[in-house]
Amino acid sequence: MTSPVAPTVSVVVPCHNAAPFLPETLAAILVQSWRDLEVLVVDDGSTDESASVVAAVADQRIRLLRQPASGGPSRPRNLAIGEARGRHIFFCDADDVMRVGKIEKQVQLLDSRPEVGLVFTDFEVIDASGRVLEPSFLAGYETLHRIVAAGSGPGGGFLPELMVSGLLRANFIGTSSVAVRRSVLDEVGLFDESLASSEDLDLWLRIARRYACAYLDILGHSYRRHPSSLMQVLSARHPLARIEVLQRQLALSRGRSDRRIISHWLSRNYSTLGYISEREGQVVAAQHYYLESLRARVNLMAFYGLLKTQTLGRLRGGTRLSSGV
Repeated sequence: MTSPVAPTVSVVVPCHNAAPFLPETLAAILVQSWRDLEVLVVDDGSTDESASVVAAVADQRIRLLRQPASGGPSRPRNLAIGEARGRHIFFCDADDVMRVGKIEKQVQLLDSRPEVGLVFTDFEVIDASGRVLEPSFLAGYETLHRIVAAGSGPGGGFLPELMVSGLLRANFIGTSSVAVRRSVLDEVGLFDESLASSEDLDLWLRIARRYACAYLDILGHSYRRHPSSLMQVLSARHPLARIEVLQRQLALSRGRSDRRIISHWLSRNYSTLGYISEREGQVVAAQHYYLESLRARVNLMAFYGLLKTQTLGRLRGGTRLSSGV
């Protein structure tokens, strides 16, 4: 049963077969110093005990929503946002762990800087057992450091053109680090469910083009990296989605520098598709992607891959002729 008074904060937790991690994830949210919150857990067609784990938590601030498996986090996140009552939306994946004080500090920043639409934090990387793999994920992101060094705009957030340019170079915003105003999502839209990957980058770019974004230099959460994570699997879905996002941005970008970096990443992602196709024995598809990579920008990996697949294609053609096929 939910309170008739809307909470300040809604925490969105998409979940698919995360039963081993959910107890720690939910406990870390519920012990936050900011108490005026609701937690919307969306069970995305889990086949494990995830729903039972959520139901067993005796806290009225938790709401369990269920839907058939969607194959990605966009639909469950969007479902939760649609049900959320808070004016600030926080995200936390079902295998990540919030640090103490995260919500309070981000709410304070948003409330003190009305022009800021989104605030994000640094985070550490842990493995399935909780062992720290990287104590600071953003420590090596020079792009972010340059944005920070440039200083804030009049409203206390980074200038939109700096954020957009930086995000085109690297997605340094971890989804579980984000707090965003509900009003911002109402204007720019939610996660694009047509994207099989990079749906987060697509949303951050849409927000950054219209609103100031701010960085809170704290470790806000622990990001869990484990073999069953979708991002750990080499698959064509990831570069295909990144290419779609980049092509959208290419149509919006007017600066020569941004267009150059978009071309660079288009080339890299087409090369990756070429490599995946080549590895799977799809020679014609590999040649197509390597050519697209070279059209976007000269790329030695694509050039070498194209030569190799052309040679392989000729050898296969010769084999068919000699065998009378």
